[in-house]
Amino acid sequence: MRSYFILICICSFFNIFSLDTKYQIIEDRSDLTILNPMLKSRKTCKLQLSNGIKVYVISDKNADKSAAALSVFTGSFDDPKEYPGMAHFCEHMLFKGSKKYPKESEYMKFIWDHSGIPNAYTAPDRTVYMFSISHTAFEEAIDRLSHFFKDPLFEPSHIARELYAVDQEHAKNIENDDRRAYMIFKEIVNLMILIL
Repeated sequence: MRSYFILICICSFFNIFSLDTKYQIIEDRSDLTILNPMLKSRKTCKLQLSNGIKVYVISDKNADKSAAALSVFTGSFDDPKEYPGMAHFCEHMLFKGSKKYPKESEYMKFIWDHSGIPNAYTAPDRTVYMFSISHTAFEEAIDRLSHFFKDPLFEPSHIARELYAVDQEHAKNIENDDRRAYMIFKEIVNLMILIL
């Protein structure tokens, strides 16, 4: 079976993973030369879907798993001042279920049951959701990931627990000097945005 590694990036929250399969090929202007012989068999293609999502497809017949990563350009620098940690909280909540897949741990269980690894992180300028999985389960995993954005549940029973989890992560990091420097940098960036 042909394997795919897909990086899905530069997207908006709207119309994520439209069922419409129309796309436009984007010219690859990269002048990078692959020197590693193990990577020379990879084929790449850049696409823009009709809903505006840009996709970078890497096909490698030697890959033992399929994988995807979706980068949403909303991160911790976008948190409202009165609600710090909002982007990280939303990252946590999206894993808690969707209308199509309502069970709380259903996404994680599906990925693990198919020899995969799910993960996500919130950065200052983006939030990234990713997984690797067996080739046969890739298409269904993409459907499950897409429903994070199509119809997330945000169940009240999950909200309090995830607020606590995000708050605990913050409390653990508050004494870290690197985190303090990061928070100062965030405030400077936010002030610069207001000025501009």
